[in-house]
Amino acid sequence: AMEEELAALVKNDTWTLCEAPAGTKVVGSKWAYKLKRDATGRVVRYKARLVAQGFTQVEGLDFLHTYAPVAQLPSVRVILALAAMYEWELDNMDVDNAYLQSPVEEELYMRQPKGFAQRGPNGEELACRLHRSLYGLRQSANNWHRMINTWLRDFGFMASEADPCVYIY
Repeated sequence: AMEEELAALVKNDTWTLCEAPAGTKVVGSKWAYKLKRDATGRVVRYKARLVAQGFTQVEGLDFLHTYAPVAQLPSVRVILALAAMYEWELDNMDVDNAYLQSPVEEELYMRQPKGFAQRGPNGEELACRLHRSLYGLRQSANNWHRMINTWLRDFGFMASEADPCVYIY
């Protein structure tokens, strides 16, 4: 599971290994594990996610914005009621590794994942210079929302004035 997660991180060009500049704070990283079970409770998949320890980030230095709106429950209920009344077909989607799709604007360094650390040519410790958002970073939700909002608007969707997470086409 860890190798699968690491492969997704590498595929998405999540970071570049390099020496962190002197005096730069390096955010920690941690593996988070989960078991996926079927309806009978049998384990069907092991899942691992690399999480940045964003609780060590300093506002104004490591990040500026954290706010990201979420759909309000009344909006979801209204959409479901309208769909039932007008017999609309509903669909949904899930974006694999959603946060990894959004770029990090700040210069951030993270410790390499435990069990997969590499050293430089002279044995020096390397850090991950982040290019993409990771779960755990304080700004990841904001980065993802900004990116998906731009993408939806480019395709002709408009955000509702009543709920910025409801888009109308």
